[in-house]
Amino acid sequence: MNASKLQLSAFLVSAIGMWGSLYLYVPAFAVFAEEQGASLAMVGLIWSAYGVVQGILRVPTGYFSDRFGRRLPFLVIGVGMTALGSLLMALSPHPAVLMLGRGLHGFGAAAFVVQSVYFASFFPPEKVTRALLGISSLIALTQLAVSLLGGQMALHWGQSSTFWGSAALGAISVAAIMVAGEQHVARRIEFDWSRFRTVLADPVLLLVSATAALLVFGEFGITQTTMLLLADRLGADSAYLGLLTAINYLAIGSAGLLLATLGSYPERWVVIAGLVISGVALLLMPLAGGLAGLTVLAFVKGAMRGSMMPSLMGLGLKVVAPDARASAMGLFQAIYAIGMFAGPVSTGIISQVAGLEAPFYAIGAFTTLAAGLVFVLFRRWQAG
Repeated sequence: MNASKLQLSAFLVSAIGMWGSLYLYVPAFAVFAEEQGASLAMVGLIWSAYGVVQGILRVPTGYFSDRFGRRLPFLVIGVGMTALGSLLMALSPHPAVLMLGRGLHGFGAAAFVVQSVYFASFFPPEKVTRALLGISSLIALTQLAVSLLGGQMALHWGQSSTFWGSAALGAISVAAIMVAGEQHVARRIEFDWSRFRTVLADPVLLLVSATAALLVFGEFGITQTTMLLLADRLGADSAYLGLLTAINYLAIGSAGLLLATLGSYPERWVVIAGLVISGVALLLMPLAGGLAGLTVLAFVKGAMRGSMMPSLMGLGLKVVAPDARASAMGLFQAIYAIGMFAGPVSTGIISQVAGLEAPFYAIGAFTTLAAGLVFVLFRRWQAG
């Protein structure tokens, strides 16, 4: 195996380990936190810590990675924090410690800024979107596998076992990225705030980032928390919660792989149609009447997210130079991280005040209506 193939292989092992670590404990986590004494609003706050930390760190992570022309230190620190967060949650399940652990996982996930451009650099510019579809599908399939595994682990050995497993996967990820090593960056940019501000103010980048924030708002506010609480009320055990979570990620990964095989496709129309279908699926979830209907709708929503998110990432990276990609990706991910903490906090509060079904109606209606606004803005961009 030549050096390039070894580097790519080690990177992929690290990516699988990192995302496995971040999601192994997810299926039964919301129910587990509630069992530890957290209210619905507190569950939302615990879950949102992941997004708060990412929102703070992603722009500086991208900027300094470009500024110093380094990728490896940011990846090592990120996956190391992921392992540490899992270890803390394994040692103490108190709600405050769960929040700290989620925050450290947000620190680790901020490394996705660098991880995505590290992977994209293995491909020529015209294949960036397909590369991002590939890495997104790999992440989704990893999430699928660990969701099934995590649900079974929680059922048979308790939720703490998933935290220990998560810590082990984080350690594997650290070792693998050290094997992959540093990646050559074409050149180091000067400390140029004017150039940096130009990247951050690009209207196309801002539009796709805001749209991604809406997707993530629904993912973290509904799919990873409120939907699982609804399934619990409908009679799902830990294993079924793992299955439901896995089906969501199966849909995400399958949609990404399908689009990757198409080569070029109308990215903007995929985004607009996906918003409409996702919104309708959310509106129907409280009316599903049972676990079977809820599972089908989870698959539909997952497929839409799997097609939209890489398309938005690709659209954002196309408008910036290769040596500014980490900065652009940092902005993209920092903006969509708003959805990571705003989603769980909002749905937690809405659920506590208006009932568990209310967030589905509110976010579903907003997502459907947002498709019209995105259509208008895309048309304006195209005309300009």
